[in-house]
Amino acid sequence: MGRILKKRLVDPSLVTVVAWVLIGLSAISVLITAFQSVLFFSFFPLSELQQALQENLKVEKATEMASFIVSSLHFVLPAFFVASLALFIGAVGLLRRQGWARMMLIGIFVLGIVWSIAIFVFQQVLIGLLFPSGAALDPRIDAEAMQLVARVASGLVMLVLIGILGGLIRCLLSARVKAEFEPECE
Repeated sequence: MGRILKKRLVDPSLVTVVAWVLIGLSAISVLITAFQSVLFFSFFPLSELQQALQENLKVEKATEMASFIVSSLHFVLPAFFVASLALFIGAVGLLRRQGWARMMLIGIFVLGIVWSIAIFVFQQVLIGLLFPSGAALDPRIDAEAMQLVARVASGLVMLVLIGILGGLIRCLLSARVKAEFEPECE
């Protein structure tokens, strides 16, 4: 018989439910990012995008930030596809109770926390650029109030994401869950 799995100390449905939720979400993400990448790379060659942005910058229709965001899509879309695919592979491995998958998902979740913090910082800079204090906006719009609402909302989203990812990391690191993944020799 060789190896048998230790008696499960955790309700197997916990790891199973987490795995299936991750499989579903990552499968959708893989399909969406694959579709977006195909469309983007098929219809919008980078050279044409950069030329259009340069023309718009001349007439001040686009900002430097818009130029940066659009030009980085050729890197960002494939990166999100790879990340989604890695999450899908890890989730399938988790469902099959593979130890490497548990560690892989922990690493992905740690990167997710770092990414959430980086995006939060980026959003704070972007909010300041979009709604500068004292800017001549529509008189019915209070730029400082808009900044505050946008900053609080993005902060809450970041905290929720960090809480979810931190909870998943804590769950996957728990001794009870870890025991499901360690084989026992006879």
